[in-house]
Amino acid sequence: GYNMKKSQFFKNIDSILLFAVVGTSLSTCIIGMILHQAEQNFEGLGIFSNIWEAMQFGALISSTDPVASLSVLSSAKGRLRDKSLTSLIFGEAVLNDAIAIVLYTVFARLAEDDSIRGGAELASGLSLAGQVTFGSLGVGLAVGALFSVLTKRLPKHFANEPHIEVSQMFLAAYGSYLAADYAELS
Repeated sequence: GYNMKKSQFFKNIDSILLFAVVGTSLSTCIIGMILHQAEQNFEGLGIFSNIWEAMQFGALISSTDPVASLSVLSSAKGRLRDKSLTSLIFGEAVLNDAIAIVLYTVFARLAEDDSIRGGAELASGLSLAGQVTFGSLGVGLAVGALFSVLTKRLPKHFANEPHIEVSQMFLAAYGSYLAADYAELS
């Protein structure tokens, strides 16, 4: 997704969000329900202690990787160069990873708390999904803004040093992950 044009991404944002949010959520629920039902039908397996653990596993494997799809597209060697299709695949791959992380976190916390029952589970899950989504977004924006200011303020002789620029990029990415993880938002 690094080389993807922003204009193509935002041109197809509605389809990308549909595939990422609805597709990943639906896949997670179907896989989780099938695994939970199998656990109920074949008693004694002891794989999942409750439905939330099955859903957690469903979220874990519902995040797909676009490598196979993109390798097929690239092997077409010019015969199939649809920019919209490429942006849909890359965009969905980027967003479904984030959706899967949020779903996994929600189901992991629901699996830990056996006291939540009935409609409270849905409300608690939606609230938690919102907290994780918007909290991690806020942490990412704050760390990004911090590194943006640091990059602007660095002395000019660091401007064309590739090893320093790459280090800054990795520090910003890993720093935002560490901050979000510390706040239990990742």
